[in-house]
This record gives sequence, C-alpha cells and structure tokens, in this order.
Amino acid sequence: MLSTTPSNQGELLIQQGELAGRRYPYEAIVCQNPTCRCEHVTLKCFLETPEARPPAPVSVCLEMDLERREISNIEELKANPTARALAQAVAAESGQEQWDQLRRIYWELKQYWTEHSDLEQVEVSFPPDVLAGAMVGYYGVFPFARRLEFTHEQESWVLDD
Repeated sequence: MLSTTPSNQGELLIQQGELAGRRYPYEAIVCQNPTCRCEHVTLKCFLETPEARPPAPVSVCLEMDLERREISNIEELKANPTARALAQAVAAESGQEQWDQLRRIYWELKQYWTEHSDLEQVEVSFPPDVLAGAMVGYYGVFPFARRLEFTHEQESWVLDD
C-alpha cells in the first residue's frame, strides 16, 4: 500500500473495497523536535477534485500512531465522507508490513531533523545523575542520530559519542 522506499513523499495504493485501484500521493510529516519520541506520523494525502475549476488538490491528514498501530484521528475524519472512506480503507489494509514501513519513514524523518536542527536551540532533558557529573551518550540525548560506524583492520566498529 505504501511506497517501498522510506521517504517523506510517496503514494498510497488502495487495493480493496470501494476505493480499490485509487492512488493517493502523500507527504509524511513528523514533529521536528530531535529529542521527541512521540511515534506519530501524519500522512497528508492529496485527493483530486474534478469539480473544482481548475482541478485543485484537497488533502486529508491521517494521524498514524505507530505505538498503537492505529489512525488516531479517525473519529474526526468520520464527519467528511471522503476522508472517512480513505481512513477506513487505510485502516483495513494496514498490516505488519505497512506499519513497519511507516516506522522506517518516521526514523528517517527524525534523523533528518536531528541532523538539520540547531541543537543549541533544542530543549533537552538530561537524566538526574548527569547534573551530578555523570556522562551521557549522544544517543541518550538524541535518540534518532545516525550511528557512527567505521571499519578498522577489516572489523566494523561503532562509535559512541
């Protein structure tokens, strides 16, 4: 149902039900805080409306909760028949593979924001023992940072900053 490569843009292909065969371009959005572990991805899906002159894309935002594996805003989408149909189709077709793909998209986007944020402006919470002089690893503060790996004498090493 989702594109096979993690990216912030892709396409949903509905395979079953009344929307079977329809494709919906989407933009994946996560919060930009590199320390937040909210596990939410918003899929901003674009619908074509042929009755508009000229045709203008309308969007429906599906709030995907990765921890609960559900669309968290499905109740509010029920007021709009088009949004409801899309949300129900996505919910019905979201299996293990789709949730795993959403998690990869989430991680990729969180890594992007970790690398592109002004880290001096990010509000960070440190464990209490750090204030007493203990050290904390970079990944303990920025959990989505890319791993630093290198090879030395034909062995792989991972650096803990």
